Amino acid sequence: MMKLKNRICLIVFGFFITVGAAQAQSSLWTNLVSYWPFDTATATATPDLVIGNDLLLSNAPVLVAGERGSAFQFNGANQFLGLVHSTSPADTGLPIYYSTNGYTIAFWVNGPPTQANNRTVFSEGNLANSGLLLNFATQGGSLRLYLRNDSGSAVINNYISSATVFDNTWHFVAWADDQGAATLYIDGNVELQTNYTYSLAGGAHADDDSVGALYRSKPVNFLTGSVDELTLWSRVLSQTEIQTVMTGGIPTPIPPVPPSVTGQPADSTNAMGDRATFAAHVYGT
Repeated sequence: MMKLKNRICLIVFGFFITVGAAQAQSSLWTNLVSYWPFDTATATATPDLVIGNDLLLSNAPVLVAGERGSAFQFNGANQFLGLVHSTSPADTGLPIYYSTNGYTIAFWVNGPPTQANNRTVFSEGNLANSGLLLNFATQGGSLRLYLRNDSGSAVINNYISSATVFDNTWHFVAWADDQGAATLYIDGNVELQTNYTYSLAGGAHADDDSVGALYRSKPVNFLTGSVDELTLWSRVLSQTEIQTVMTGGIPTPIPPVPPSVTGQPADSTNAMGDRATFAAHVYGT
């Protein structure tokens, strides 16, 4: 019996060492909404390793060597990745722009400086082209950033980066937005710090995210180039964290997201003996 107890203690001790090592890397998992490494794909989709917001493939973009593992390459004609979702982040964490804690978007991109301007790398918007539009796109060798709020006002009207992003090599882009206090990073360095009026006036409209094209009822502005490691958080990352993502990526495997109730059932008044149905929003894995 004594030997058995000793073995149990050793097993438990080893378990806590393993968990402790994993937790040391876990700051990048905090408020992680979606992570698409772009390393694998089925015939129809590429997986989100966090919550299952898999992006659908349109016209078969191909996997090529990326900055880290593989990446998706787009032909500039008809290929893109897209996801249609509800307008409430309580369901899937998307749209990321509506996060009440602020949000961060990060990705790698590799493309030529000679393609047409305003070719979309990543976009969050609306299939009907109304309300919110957050768009990262090309402008020669620079990055072009556009943000229109839900009331239809352009609060960032085509900012053009001074740093080079499109020169046929890989560059890292991150955008951290604390409900209007926002910073654009290129290759880990601050490119832009701006303050704009964050407003959800006009109602929530955003219902799609896309990579490689601006996703509307008819997709437009197709990118020539490759995109890798698209990641979304429902919080504002620090510059140090962004540089850590750039140099080391997202630690995997990513632990399950603890389930939480994000929307309570509506009140209902019924007579004795009546049947009643209640529905709640639950988020997690």
